[in-house]
Amino acid sequence: MGQSLVKLGRLDEAITAYRQASILNPDVDWIYGCIADILQQRRELDLEAAIASYRRAVQLNPNDVQAYRNLLNIQPDNFEIYLDWGNALAKQGDWRGTINF
Repeated sequence: MGQSLVKLGRLDEAITAYRQASILNPDVDWIYGCIADILQQRRELDLEAAIASYRRAVQLNPNDVQAYRNLLNIQPDNFEIYLDWGNALAKQGDWRGTINF
């Protein structure tokens, strides 16, 4: 049942189904692996949604310094975010921030 829910994209329900299965079968190892896989998949989807939301925030307000900081917490290797963040800080006159970032 859990795998069918995953295929339908109903990840929270799949986790619940596997957790119920783990209660009934606490010694079946693959159940815990499935739970971990789904949690990882959900985390990746949540991160993608968060990135899209922060990107929309800076699209609407290119001076939203906090949105850039939040994006950098998720994507610390994305040089474009650093550049845009520096530009936003410079527009706000935060020269110390531009030097320190």
